[in-house]
Amino acid sequence: MASTVAIARRYMSFFVYWPQAVHPGIKRALLIAYGGGSTAKVLTDIPGIGLIDIVDNSRDVLEMSPYIFPGPGEDPLVDPRVRVHVEDGRFFPFDDAADL
Repeated sequence: MASTVAIARRYMSFFVYWPQAVHPGIKRALLIAYGGGSTAKVLTDIPGIGLIDIVDNSRDVLEMSPYIFPGPGEDPLVDPRVRVHVEDGRFFPFDDAADL
């Protein structure tokens, strides 16, 4: 699901808030499929997360981010904690002990 409609953004924020409630010490996150960026935006709004890997197989989808988040400081892809990877997320090598 990818949407910028308010109800969908609220729904997608639970993909971040629920794991954070269960495990409040999250230091690193992996987001597979950027979509409209709603989940990524919520990830970047949490100051305790030190590293956020975002994986999407479409460079075109990622290049739309500045249009979805036009305001200064809104685009989650420009957050210094974010590393963007253009590849198939099924094969992304996520090592949860790396870079902590």
